[in-house]
Amino acid sequence: MTEQKYYIKQTGTINYLATGIRPDIAYTVSKLYEGNTKPSDSYLVVLKYLYKYLETTKSIGLLLSGKYKIDNLGLKTYGDASFADDLLTRHSTGAHMVFLIGSPVF
Repeated sequence: MTEQKYYIKQTGTINYLATGIRPDIAYTVSKLYEGNTKPSDSYLVVLKYLYKYLETTKSIGLLLSGKYKIDNLGLKTYGDASFADDLLTRHSTGAHMVFLIGSPVF
């Protein structure tokens, strides 16, 4: 397997985690996707550290309390964007988080 195919497979696996159960790594995963066309050594180093972070924080989870009623689950959404914040490429970045019952779910 070539290095590029290996890298794409790894970022796809981590993206599954970011969209499903680990919203805390979503930004890092989106930046790692920039290396899918030609992963450099710096992308591989970040990927390695992200795996270490996931290993050390695997016991952390979402705590959903029982103080909310089914007709009001405390749904809150927050968004942020920065337009053309990368001076070199003029790319914009944006993100959003959705909270349900006081915990981030997306």
